[in-house]
Amino acid sequence: MKKVLAISSVLLGVVFLAGCGQQTVSQAQPKTPAPVAQTPTQPVATQPAPAETQPAQGVVYLNTQYGFQLTLPRGWESYKAVFSKQTGVNRLGIISIDMPTSDKTFLGYPDSTGKSLAGYSSMFLVQIYDTKGYNAEVARCKKENDPDCNVTLPGNAIQKEGNNYVFAISMPQALPADLQKIEMGADVIKNSFKFTK
Repeated sequence: MKKVLAISSVLLGVVFLAGCGQQTVSQAQPKTPAPVAQTPTQPVATQPAPAETQPAQGVVYLNTQYGFQLTLPRGWESYKAVFSKQTGVNRLGIISIDMPTSDKTFLGYPDSTGKSLAGYSSMFLVQIYDTKGYNAEVARCKKENDPDCNVTLPGNAIQKEGNNYVFAISMPQALPADLQKIEMGADVIKNSFKFTK
């Protein structure tokens, strides 16, 4: 019996000492998912169809009704897109991109009801034509030799095969002094234009 007790004590001691030895404990950190990039959005107050986001290069104006987008520079987050339906002319409408100004002598572009945004000035216009209206406008411009038509002539207008719309960018004759430093040229606007349909 003493032998069994001695062997049991030795085994118990070995088990005890084995438990006190170094144990490898896994210190693996739980994997955290990579952060998801957030794209802030800003609703367009005066035109229901468009939406916009603010990627690294600037503010994107997206027009789902006519199937295009424009990239505006940073600092243009407070713009308003104003739509003016055109009747009795070859254009379907005009979208004016208006920016706030401290110069109260300027008004934004009038919408379809004739109302203008106080405290805003038009930075540029996107003239919208359907193909038939565009062809009629080009014929009119050539016939009348109208110098104001240069933005609508082939080579200056923006069009895509299979798209039903033709777009022309036009610039205002004057801007308030506080907006002249952020003015975009027509070529910059045209280069940022992308068809989405």
